[in-house]
Amino acid sequence: MSLGHWTSSRFFLVLSGLTALTACGGKSGSNVDDDASGGSAGSGGSSDGGSGGNGGGTGGTPASGGNSGGTDSTAGNSGGSSSTAGNSDTGGTGNTAGTGTGGEASSSTSSTGGSGGTDPVPPPELVQGCQATCDAEVAAGCAAGPTTSSCADGCNLMTRVPACAERLGTFFDCVADDDTTSCSGEDEVVFDACVIEQIDAYACVLQEAPDPELAEPCEYYCSAVVDAACENDEGDLAGCVLWCQSLGTTYPSCQSPWQTLLECGETAELECDANGEAGPLGCTVEALSFLVCICSSDPTVCE
Repeated sequence: MSLGHWTSSRFFLVLSGLTALTACGGKSGSNVDDDASGGSAGSGGSSDGGSGGNGGGTGGTPASGGNSGGTDSTAGNSGGSSSTAGNSDTGGTGNTAGTGTGGEASSSTSSTGGSGGTDPVPPPELVQGCQATCDAEVAAGCAAGPTTSSCADGCNLMTRVPACAERLGTFFDCVADDDTTSCSGEDEVVFDACVIEQIDAYACVLQEAPDPELAEPCEYYCSAVVDAACENDEGDLAGCVLWCQSLGTTYPSCQSPWQTLLECGETAELECDANGEAGPLGCTVEALSFLVCICSSDPTVCE
């Protein structure tokens, strides 16, 4: 399997609305940071003279509580106000307030925003390594090897799978050291000195990239694309399904409009457009909504 096989059917690039987009607006989903401000501090140990003040304030001034003689209770260690606890009995020894330190302040928790979070940004060194690997693949000239365009699309997908960054980096480093290639029995590109690294990297992407929720709609849609047998569609069902499903993980902010477009495609008729590629009829609004999202997330897609 070559890098180009990850994106054999690039749906959003073959839709007729793309050529009309001179600028890509819209907003991609983003994380919402719900920072709890310090959490509530645990109250101090209670005594006959009162209890420690609650934490959570910002460095308040200690309040001078009951008469002297009581032992201060330590307030929650979040910078909150402390009070001098325990009234002293007349002529007697001050009652000691709770001697243990107050409850510890609860730690603040940063929560991640709802579904459709920030899209993964490929590390620059990974992108460069993938581009160099693509150059070697295309130069190999294997019959089932990628074109320059399809290989670049494959890089754009693969480098957006954070779980596989380390394995991909190892593979690209190996190719940088020795980019000797040969063609397999299926006429695909093999990096002779990096076979293990190549298999390991691709296996990771195969496992981590696809979104299981998109399996059924993608299989249906890709089957229709293959059946349309348009001139410039490669007819690679497996590659199409993999790319289709991977949009849910590589562009999570656009998962919803992508799913909406796929649902529209389930009932739409597909026809070959002027570019010789299959596209769904009657889904213009859904297609443009998805395109706006993708272009906002990654402007290079729409260049």
